[in-house]
Amino acid sequence: MPGGLIYRISEGAGLNCILKRRILRHFIMLACMFCTVLMFVGESVHAQQRIIDSLQQVLNGELTGRRHVDDLNRLHRCYQRQDPERLLSEYPRAIALAQSLDYDRGESIAWSTLGFLYATQRRFDSARTCEERAAKLAESSSDDFALSAACVTRGWSALLRGESDKAQKYLETAESLGRRSGNLLACCDAVIILGHIYGNRRDIENATRSYMEAVEIANAIPDSVLLATAYFSLGQLALNLHKLEEAGEYQARALSIARAYGDYYNTAYAHFGYANYLYWGMRNADSALVHLEQAEEAAKKCRNNEVLQNILITRGSIAHLDGRLSEAMAAYVRAAAVARERKTLYQLGYALHWIGIIHAQQDRHEQALPYFHESLQINTTIEETGQVARNLNTMGYTYYKLGKLDSAAQILERACTLSDSLGTVSISAHASNSLGIVYNALGKIELAKRAQLKSIRLSEEIDGKQSRMAAISRSWLARDLLAQDSLSAARAQAEAAYITLMQQSEPESARDAAESLAMVCKKQGDYARAYEAQLKYTAFKDSLLNAKNVQTISELSAKYEADQREKQIVLLEKDKELKGLQLSQQQEQLRVRTLEALKRKQQIGLLEKDKEIQSLEIARHQADYARQTAVTEQRENEVRLLTKDKQLQASLLDRETFRRNAILGGLLALLIVTGLIFYRLRERKKANTRLSNTLSELRRTQDQLIHSEKMATLGELTAGIAHEIKNPLNFVTNFSTVSGEMVEELETQLRHEASSKPSRVDVVDSARDSSANSEVLTILDDLKANMGKIQEHGRRADGIVASMLLHARSQKGVRQESDLNVLLKEAVQLAWHGMRAQVPDFTVDIREEYADGLPQIEVIPQEMSRVFLNLLSNAFQAVRKRALQDGDGYEPMVKVSTTYRAEIHEVRIWDNGSGIPVEIREKIFQPFFTTKPTGEGTGLGLSLSYDIVVKGHGGEIRVESEEGKYAEFIVSLPGGGQQ
Repeated sequence: MPGGLIYRISEGAGLNCILKRRILRHFIMLACMFCTVLMFVGESVHAQQRIIDSLQQVLNGELTGRRHVDDLNRLHRCYQRQDPERLLSEYPRAIALAQSLDYDRGESIAWSTLGFLYATQRRFDSARTCEERAAKLAESSSDDFALSAACVTRGWSALLRGESDKAQKYLETAESLGRRSGNLLACCDAVIILGHIYGNRRDIENATRSYMEAVEIANAIPDSVLLATAYFSLGQLALNLHKLEEAGEYQARALSIARAYGDYYNTAYAHFGYANYLYWGMRNADSALVHLEQAEEAAKKCRNNEVLQNILITRGSIAHLDGRLSEAMAAYVRAAAVARERKTLYQLGYALHWIGIIHAQQDRHEQALPYFHESLQINTTIEETGQVARNLNTMGYTYYKLGKLDSAAQILERACTLSDSLGTVSISAHASNSLGIVYNALGKIELAKRAQLKSIRLSEEIDGKQSRMAAISRSWLARDLLAQDSLSAARAQAEAAYITLMQQSEPESARDAAESLAMVCKKQGDYARAYEAQLKYTAFKDSLLNAKNVQTISELSAKYEADQREKQIVLLEKDKELKGLQLSQQQEQLRVRTLEALKRKQQIGLLEKDKEIQSLEIARHQADYARQTAVTEQRENEVRLLTKDKQLQASLLDRETFRRNAILGGLLALLIVTGLIFYRLRERKKANTRLSNTLSELRRTQDQLIHSEKMATLGELTAGIAHEIKNPLNFVTNFSTVSGEMVEELETQLRHEASSKPSRVDVVDSARDSSANSEVLTILDDLKANMGKIQEHGRRADGIVASMLLHARSQKGVRQESDLNVLLKEAVQLAWHGMRAQVPDFTVDIREEYADGLPQIEVIPQEMSRVFLNLLSNAFQAVRKRALQDGDGYEPMVKVSTTYRAEIHEVRIWDNGSGIPVEIREKIFQPFFTTKPTGEGTGLGLSLSYDIVVKGHGGEIRVESEEGKYAEFIVSLPGGGQQ
């Protein structure tokens, strides 16, 4: 069969030994890596589902404020991929609430989220309406945050409509607005979609840069969904570039992240991407199908039929390539059914096209035509011009196989024109080959020759001189040249096509090439070569006929088995109905017994409580008995040792009595006994040392427990005192506010009376009243100033009480093996972004020096991160303060380093700020001591850090400083772990 119709996807010329060994090595390495990832990730924690559940729990109550609108939008963003149908049913809640609150940003983001979903489902009219509403609301309120989300939706919709240039403009605007307004989610979405655009244009450098930038943004937010999407996109890009090792690594990362955070949408796509890597990259169909099954399960869990359609289409492609046409047909039919139900026209047109191709491969051309026509109509409606060109190509060749040459020529001419205008070289090459075959059948030899030459030129542009499509076109060009009696040129083309197609092991194409060569050689009189080519032609023809027969038999057997299974299903359904009746009867009986069971449960509950009390008493008695038993056994062991010592001494005395005359023997015996005694003394000394170490460890643990209990009691006392202080403090602040308002009203009234004109009043009395009012107004101004001071210091006292509550909070963290380098890096990033959020123009040179191979240490990670954040924030504020004082000649710098020596982890945080004066260095770790201006600090940060390091972890924190030059805080933590 010629290559003009894409009836069969070529698997190439086969892999040589070197390529096979390379693929096997990559597969083993990636399999080990994937197993390692799974071992560390373990079971899914379903964090994404917990976010959905927590938001849903918050929103189950009465919705009244803007915060609820934001929570609804967060929930709808989760539903956008995890449960699209639920988003369509619930999004009016957010829009209605935002409209009632006149909250333009919340309403705009809700419309953007809905528009993104409509665009994904290719419902472009609905998507356009949502985009316009979102953009109008954001522009009217000059809200760059909301406008960035609207631009992302516009860009996504334009890309899916095939308007890539327009989409790029929207997405670049979205990225700029998102960075400026702090909408990192919209910024990350825009960067990922820009990567898709660059990838479609084969701009590999910009595509890779965009996806890596998306990884950085997703890590900074952090957002596991976007991070998994970015890694999935990097894996697909690497697979297209045949970078198999990178593709497998990126898809494994995407899969581990998605599974760890319970993200079924990205889990489905990650399995889908890994299956593509295993099949198209590693040619491992069995493993690819396993991942496709897992992808299908995840897609069903998130109820996202878009993912399911892609999975089914890929299953069909794999089965199609492996020659399992019945399985491929079943997968494509399922994909078409899902697409038709969800009205996703793009996937429906694609699936119908391949259903028609499978019918055509089995010579059922009449049955194939309706599928081609429907696919062409759908792709024309949604303006998928690339798919339209493919439809026209396959439809034209089908008309050729049915003998309708004029219709075939007309349709294939349209396919060539359209593919040339689109620049799709592959489709144009196939269409030109098919058109050349039709022209040959119509007797238009010159047109046929031109079409085949065009196909050869385009095919070699794609795959080079050894192109399969070019070889197929050469075999048909040889027939055109033969018809024009150009025998030498025809022989050259036929020989080249024959050699290439024989090497690539393509039965149908090789059969046609052998037939063309036999015809040319026969016309030249080279009967030996013609006979050889004819034998090859016959062999290929017979093998293809046998394959078709085997395929027909397998299809008939499959149909028979399917009929038998349907009969069994009918019988099983009847049995199920009978069992259902029995179950209903049993349920009635269970309902009657339910009340009795409830009463028994109450009685059993009381008995179980009594039993629990008794079991606790028994456990206490058993513990006391076990302790007494252990003490008794220890004493018995000591008695046994003393008895043995006495027996040993008695035996030695007896031996000396019997061997008085044997001096040498006695001396030897004495030496032996002395050695045994020394050995026993040494063993006892070792045992005593071990017991002493154990006792010290127990005492240290007891001291830590006592300290923890004392600190917990002190924290509860402090929290209680702070709460009690907070109530009268609130009364003072509130009454001072009310008094200030009353003073303002009194002042307004006096000024109004003073400004009114006097009527029938003596001039002297008016002057006296005016002087009295002036003094009253002066007193009122003083009262207002006093009230302001009361409010200011009341707020200050309230901040101190809040800090006391934070300082008194008990530690809830759990000690675990941690990497100080990782904790310190995260703290640097958080402190830097926090300072930039407060002071946007803040700049500093951060130099990080982390020790290589730093051992793990057992700490409470969140508490140590809190210490590092406090120290880094103080360092940033110190260099900021000196920068404001010294001006442009000063270069702010902060150094962060870790070291490990003598089982001590040391963390140093150095800054070139103003330094710490000598007179206050001993006070900086005291509670409520601060060098910051009033209102900017509470003096509890370093005190809390000191408690965490020294009292909580048994470490040391100290400061080294030179006033006006630098300050350095050194945190030392004892203990080391395994690297």
